[in-house]
Amino acid sequence: MNVPLIVKPFIDRQTNQQKIEIWQNGHSMWVDAPFLPYFYSQYKLKIVDTLNKVKQQVWEENTNKTLLSTLQLEKLIKYSFKNTKFVSQYREQDSIESGILYTDRIMIDNPDFFTRFPNTNDLKILFFDIEVDTTGMFPVPERNAIIGIGCKCGNDKAIYL
Repeated sequence: MNVPLIVKPFIDRQTNQQKIEIWQNGHSMWVDAPFLPYFYSQYKLKIVDTLNKVKQQVWEENTNKTLLSTLQLEKLIKYSFKNTKFVSQYREQDSIESGILYTDRIMIDNPDFFTRFPNTNDLKILFFDIEVDTTGMFPVPERNAIIGIGCKCGNDKAIYL
């Protein structure tokens, strides 16, 4: 597998920085985010004045982007934030690309980032099956008893209860 098993963004409580928890080969690690979370706006937002009271929380950059909605090149303002909490807190209804999950944003902007953390061990897959006494309808816990449970992990021997 050329990518990690699990990728989960989080905010480091001590530094307030965006981090990513990555699971590979049965272990997790914390890595720095490859870039700051961001969104675009077609106009200057008032939040910058509020956030600048706490220095280094938001960065504003003029840029040009082609919008998919019009296929026209537009002048936009890119607002980058120290972490994803600020993106969700300060985005406005007409903010552009503010609803993209941060892991998806990484795959769009930096598609090779996660290939630096491949899971190289064989996968262990757990199969789990529950059989219930039913008359062909979807089972209801109060009415339909469990009559068998089976599980198997990879090539190990199956267990039946």
